[in-house]
Amino acid sequence: MRDVAKDDAPPRLRIPPTADAPWQTMVPRDFNPGAAASPERGLAELRLVEVQVFCPLDPDPARGMRISNDGSLAFDVPLSAAEHARMGAIEDDVRALAAALGRFRAGCEPAWLELGFAHLMGTCRAAARDDGTGVADPHGRVFGVEALYVAGVALLVTRLGCNPTLTAAAWAVHTADAAAAR
Repeated sequence: MRDVAKDDAPPRLRIPPTADAPWQTMVPRDFNPGAAASPERGLAELRLVEVQVFCPLDPDPARGMRISNDGSLAFDVPLSAAEHARMGAIEDDVRALAAALGRFRAGCEPAWLELGFAHLMGTCRAAARDDGTGVADPHGRVFGVEALYVAGVALLVTRLGCNPTLTAAAWAVHTADAAAAR
């Protein structure tokens, strides 16, 4: 008899955003399952999956982040009624997906990150011109400051319902190329 857990291919399922469900869902195998509760300790790790969802927040210029003199960060990111509704719909999707796959591991029921978000984006929005709607031009050059550039997802002008790593890297290369050309 074969060892099913040992022989299984690791899953990496991606469910992309749609118009009706504007969030991305990923199912990696045992990416970060947390500590096992007592009845779960003997479960083979290769039989576990995690469900990760990227919930996009709507752009809101009233939201902010403050850096104190001691270097600590404080976030002011109140969630709208539409965002709370979106998060509820995501939780429903995650519960349905888990039910189709089996069940939640003890102690690993759905939970949002403490701040409700993991990837800060759009904090230095790009704009076509210096008209007060953005901080930098589409190449990342900050308006009104010579030789100061911003790179990465800080420049995003819309919500993003996926992991922003490749977007950040691409925009950083784009900004570096623009700076080098100057």
